[in-house]
Amino acid sequence: MNASLPLGEYFYGHKNEISVEDFFSFASNPINKNKKFELIDRRIVLMAGAASENHNIIGSYIMAEMSAYLRGQQCLVYYDFYLQLYKNGEECENIYQPDIMVNCDRSRKKKGRYGEYIEGAPEFVIEIISKSTGRYDYNDKKDNYIKYGVKELWLVDLPKDKITVYANNDAIGVIETKYTFSDMIESKIFPGLSIDFKEILKMADKSELDWIN
Repeated sequence: MNASLPLGEYFYGHKNEISVEDFFSFASNPINKNKKFELIDRRIVLMAGAASENHNIIGSYIMAEMSAYLRGQQCLVYYDFYLQLYKNGEECENIYQPDIMVNCDRSRKKKGRYGEYIEGAPEFVIEIISKSTGRYDYNDKKDNYIKYGVKELWLVDLPKDKITVYANNDAIGVIETKYTFSDMIESKIFPGLSIDFKEILKMADKSELDWIN
């Protein structure tokens, strides 16, 4: 690995250098067992390792609320499921594993040589921010989620007591709203789906939260 690359980045891709096949071949190599990789603008990035306790608390609570809300509906919620994010007619340059995503078009679910994945933009994505890889969520990945048509994106950042919600509306553009873990947040596209972040905070390990100690 080139020592000059930023920590976590294994390869800076150029046009036609990293294919979907190349990425999955690399990520599934036995030497990379128990590691999580994403392809971000054609560069392979090592993401955060084992999820922290707080990451699991946040993800589990939101998944439970979403699963209950969506029960019996067309839409399905996924946790750490591969997403190939691109538009028809383009080459895929971004392969993510969103912490949580909701997909309402069953035809987007595909099965390839390396397993199942969602192809194209899901309706709703939530990324739970980790210190080591948060810069990707706030920058490259956020921009791509919006660019490729994700209708609603939440960036949940417990260390900073911040939840940033992006509502992506074709008619009026992107609306950004900021919340904290004191708030109840209702989805912009799923009426009646609300997440009470106060309840999440009650369960969280607060020992490393500078803003609360």
